[in-house]
Amino acid sequence: MSLSCVKYRFTLVFQEDGHLNSFLGTTVHGGLGWMLKDTCCSMNRSDCAGCPLEAVCIYSVIFESVRTRDEYGIHRPHPMTLRIPRGTPTTVHEGAKLTFEILLLGKYCADIPYIVAAIEKLGKSGLGEGRVRYQLMAVTPSNSDRSIYWNGEMLKTNLPAPEVISVGGNTRPESVCIRIISPVRMKLNGQIKKIFSPEEFLSLIRTRLFTLNREYGESERYPDLKSIDGIKVVSNDTCWFDQTRHSGRNRYRKIKYGGLIGEVILTNLSNDAWSLLKAGEIIQVGKGTSLGMGLYKLVPV
Repeated sequence: MSLSCVKYRFTLVFQEDGHLNSFLGTTVHGGLGWMLKDTCCSMNRSDCAGCPLEAVCIYSVIFESVRTRDEYGIHRPHPMTLRIPRGTPTTVHEGAKLTFEILLLGKYCADIPYIVAAIEKLGKSGLGEGRVRYQLMAVTPSNSDRSIYWNGEMLKTNLPAPEVISVGGNTRPESVCIRIISPVRMKLNGQIKKIFSPEEFLSLIRTRLFTLNREYGESERYPDLKSIDGIKVVSNDTCWFDQTRHSGRNRYRKIKYGGLIGEVILTNLSNDAWSLLKAGEIIQVGKGTSLGMGLYKLVPV
């Protein structure tokens, strides 16, 4: 298995006071989509379906599932996720900073200049319903201290080499705490799961990992990672958290888009289970990862 990735940290500085949606991921995602399409679309089409560049356009790949006629169709995962912790302040003031991360996968790691240009352009238009303007100050890879963008200038020579998401070979702890940073929306067999189950959680990570590797990895070979039984839940302090997002494709109507938050302590992990948890910490888990959902941190106990 060879799935490469790069996390980029974006730092914005607001130029005025304003108010942002409490579900900030959907605000950033929506604004980025509009600006990326305006920046990248050379065909001037309102719909990507049928466009001759649909399979290669960075906007189409990230924001519109490629509609090829195969068994996967529109269910392909996108090669980008937002990493925005829950609880980011909604009221901002002039001079305040906002920091979030974007994860890119596979060959799309090299398309970061398009993302940077779109985020920079969005700052001039404004973020959210109140159009709160900001200036993009810096973009820095998580695996480097050298910014690729600084104060209005793109430093292409600083583009980092992608990291490979490794599976297996990690020394697992006796117990681990899963600290959920942004709501995890687990959906299995068409049903939203509102109670945490370690087997379902790991099953979703495994499916997502293998699907991402199939679509964006450099090798189709990967370990089975099937030994996830026998896990014991030491404590489960998760609960369902309801949040609302706005859908620009549905005339900005409000949609409830909740997920699980809290902490879970697990023990008796197999090597496969630990490998999946480590991978999921990077790629996130569940529905809405492109909106910033499914972000968690592992804390050995």
